[in-house]
Amino acid sequence: MPCFRRWASRPRCEGDGWLPSFLVSDASVTPVSFIFTFDHRNFYDPDALENGAAEEANRVLKRILIVEDNELHFRLLNDLLEVHSYKILKTEYGREAVKLARNNSPDLILMDIKLPDLSGLDVTRLLKQDDQTKRIPIIAVTAFAMPGDERKALESGCDGYISKPVMIHSFLHTVRRFLSP
Repeated sequence: MPCFRRWASRPRCEGDGWLPSFLVSDASVTPVSFIFTFDHRNFYDPDALENGAAEEANRVLKRILIVEDNELHFRLLNDLLEVHSYKILKTEYGREAVKLARNNSPDLILMDIKLPDLSGLDVTRLLKQDDQTKRIPIIAVTAFAMPGDERKALESGCDGYISKPVMIHSFLHTVRRFLSP
């Protein structure tokens, strides 16, 4: 099963990827395919040209705010983005996301739709109405994948939409597209 892990001490897995360190145990390996879909390419090799390794070395560290209430989903997104040298801010609450966005001006926001206090769509509307945060791109990253869900996310002000399970290559491509100058 393809999987991922941080750069330091990452054991090779069966397949083309790495396991997140928090899923590796002495007794068993927990599958992560319900969150990420792997397309059998190794996107974690620091020397691979398709990774944009040279581009990453030359760019300024970008900040991404992840608004996600599921700890496993957050840790997977966090580890994947940290491997690619992004600085991560995190919250599981919509109201806190608004404060973090105002105080830290992240370069990108990854927004779950179902949050404990406010809907991610409501948080997006608040952020897009605020002069201080309206230019920050917001990508909905959600398990809501029914017909019309993408339209609702885009109508609320999201600049992009990714449904779970996430295809790693297209996820990273989308993140890079929104962060490129």
